Amino acid sequence: TDFVATYEEEARRYYTNIVGKYGPQVQNALRKISSLDIKRIAPLHGPIWRTPESIQYITHKYLHWSSYTA
Repeated sequence: TDFVATYEEEARRYYTNIVGKYGPQVQNALRKISSLDIKRIAPLHGPIWRTPESIQYITHKYLHWSSYTA
């Protein structure tokens, strides 16, 4: 399964509808966790991000989306 094709659209939709208005707080939280060795991201709903590649991918996307740039 192509990871991006499978998850990016839904992840962006979730971010935009639920998290999007908290861009500055998202950036602050991502700065705080940047030095941690994160093994898994397990939200209350949605996919569990388990691999280093998927964790890096979604945190990078959240950082980009929270900056409100194209």
